[in-house]
Amino acid sequence: MKRDNTFTFRINADEREMIKGLAMKLSRSRSDAVRWILHSYADRFDIHAGDVLLEDYRRNQRNINSVYRWSVLQKLKEGGK
Repeated sequence: MKRDNTFTFRINADEREMIKGLAMKLSRSRSDAVRWILHSYADRFDIHAGDVLLEDYRRNQRNINSVYRWSVLQKLKEGGK
């Protein structure tokens, strides 16, 4: 699969060494080791990319609805202007 996106995060020296050690055990790159961890724990917690996108959509819809309700209440407080 082609990977077009870059994601960076801060780690300390110990974490870097752990990623390097895992990569060596897997005979893969450090990036592959991080992806392996990600996929392993996503599977463990039954998290799938499509589910996350759907939950993001639902959360955004709830936020939009909350803002809309708040704005309606504000207008009612102002006398319906």
